[in-house]
Amino acid sequence: MSLEKYTGTWSTQTAAHLLRRASVFPNRQEVKTYLDLGSVDAAVDQLLGQMGQSTPTHPAPPLDPSGNAMGLDQVYTVDQDSPPPTSNDKRREYVISWWVRRMLDPDIQQTVIEKVTLWLHVHFTTIISNNGMAFPFLYHQNKLYRSCAFGQYNLKEFSVRMSKDAAMLLFLDGGLNTKTRVNENFGRELLELYTIGKGPQIAEGDYTTYTEDDVITAARVLTGFRHTYLEPTERGTLPPFTEFREGVHDTNNKTFSDKFNNQTITGRSGADGINELNDMIDMIFAQSATATYLCRSLYRFFVYPKISDSVEQNIIPQMASVMTANNFALKPVLDNLFKSAHFYEVASSVGAIIKSPVDFIIGTVRHFGQNLGAANTFENYSFINKLRRYCEELQQKLYDPPEVAGWKAYHQSPIYHEDWITTLTLPLRFCYSDELSKGVSVQIFDNTNTETGTQTLKLDAVTYIQNGVTNGNITNVTSAVTLVQELCDYLFPVKLSSEQLTALSSALGSDWGTVWQNDKATAATRLETMLVTLFRLEEYHLY
Repeated sequence: MSLEKYTGTWSTQTAAHLLRRASVFPNRQEVKTYLDLGSVDAAVDQLLGQMGQSTPTHPAPPLDPSGNAMGLDQVYTVDQDSPPPTSNDKRREYVISWWVRRMLDPDIQQTVIEKVTLWLHVHFTTIISNNGMAFPFLYHQNKLYRSCAFGQYNLKEFSVRMSKDAAMLLFLDGGLNTKTRVNENFGRELLELYTIGKGPQIAEGDYTTYTEDDVITAARVLTGFRHTYLEPTERGTLPPFTEFREGVHDTNNKTFSDKFNNQTITGRSGADGINELNDMIDMIFAQSATATYLCRSLYRFFVYPKISDSVEQNIIPQMASVMTANNFALKPVLDNLFKSAHFYEVASSVGAIIKSPVDFIIGTVRHFGQNLGAANTFENYSFINKLRRYCEELQQKLYDPPEVAGWKAYHQSPIYHEDWITTLTLPLRFCYSDELSKGVSVQIFDNTNTETGTQTLKLDAVTYIQNGVTNGNITNVTSAVTLVQELCDYLFPVKLSSEQLTALSSALGSDWGTVWQNDKATAATRLETMLVTLFRLEEYHLY
């Protein structure tokens, strides 16, 4: 087993598999476009075209539809805008919904950036419900994730900046960490969850890759950093809304254990104390265990959550080698992985992962190209908030995972992705896909959280089919059997049984061709019935 280049046939299945894993549920035309490129090299090169940018152009920030300033780069105060007021909670909702809108972007290369942004959020978690969270903090952290996804920062540089990020410092009590009262929360998670990872415990306080004493020493390096509401712009190496309090920073030398070769971080005073962080991150990333740990996380997210002994011994070290050889840049690692034969192995990768709620809900809406109204309108925010609520009920509330380690589906052995399917969430998946198929009334709220009306959210199956005909992806729309087969080629990662295909085509009726040509209202009703059945097939919940 190795990461040797994929040399098999470049088919609809392989192109679709690449796009499903690397982006947000591709539509049929996107799969066809990447299939027509003719090879895995050409497809991956084009798909990752937005990555590797040192000076990326970020998407425009969210706007408040009321016309009030969002205040993303202003001193943060409570309910400063009146009349009418837009609460800080509402603006936080706008920021998160804005990110979901980025996942729905019609440019599939942009959704690759958002998929990597999601991985960074999954790995470097922030929980907004723990300490409360200022909406500008969320926006700037999300922008930092995206900067790393674009390639502006490698993972080592990113870890330095994340260690000074206002949202992270608020979440993990950075403001309480001083030289006279060391708070080890962030120092612990920096080692255990975000960088080098916790190995098997081999003695009291000894976790193979670091020790309990190292946690405290790391926390001492981090003393002085805290969030602030009064500094909304970047100042030197300090990001927006972060300050370094020289007076509470521990200026003594910090010596780590033999896990880090007993390295000493020279204590610094004044503004120079900030630079101790760079030395510590350099030290952590000099350990081979760091690249290995990060690559395990990437593998679980993009390939398969359960890492076999063979993968651990062969694939992960090769990924880690690519990572270190490229100074911890993400793009070369993903490029190498997505071009490998291992990535396209049917037995271990294709159709092997249970879709997360984001992949299931947001991916479905993106695939069908559903119109959610113009960006930065009350209508658009309300529709997206409905989708976010679906995801929340299915146990994936963005920016609010259940624990500091994130969602169990990405890290918790032995269940991993199976955690997405429970006696509670499976019926809800069926309920929500039924609502998307049949239509659901969505309340439209303004910036004061006052309901201004309702609109219907429903997948437009007729337009979806018509677009397929126009693009040449549906060859015989009047044949129920052919139509269903061609739809399923794009919607499912694996082949359906003949019985399943028959059940779907039967939902369209024996007179489907006549109905489609002469009665679009009836055709829409039958497509609705077919989609209800289709979304309930277990294979649809895999990718």
